[in-house]
Amino acid sequence: MDKPVLSIIIGILFFTMISCDDSLLSEDRTNGGDTDQKTGEWLIPKDQVYDGGPGKDGIPSLSDPKFITPSEASFLEEDDLIVGVSFGDQIRAYPHLILDWHEIVNDRIQDQALSITYCPLTGSALG
Repeated sequence: MDKPVLSIIIGILFFTMISCDDSLLSEDRTNGGDTDQKTGEWLIPKDQVYDGGPGKDGIPSLSDPKFITPSEASFLEEDDLIVGVSFGDQIRAYPHLILDWHEIVNDRIQDQALSITYCPLTGSALG
């Protein structure tokens, strides 16, 4: 792979990683929609702000997934998105419908450990 293509891939991966970073949503943020840009004061009372996400370990990883044939995947529509992995002679499909609930899959292909990480906000994945 030539260097410009590799640089683009690394740039995309870096952007994907920071796009799933929730540190931008921290309480001390001083610009954007939650605070007044001049004073840094919150625009709504803090006691009316509630965490809408799951708690720590609230999204369990999927380890040692079980696979079915495409004809058995009756829960999928033809236009549903998947993350596809090809390794040696193995081809795996990880449907977005499942990744939305787990976000991390720990798998093995030909005695090689493989992790798929998925961000439902961006629809991007890394393997």
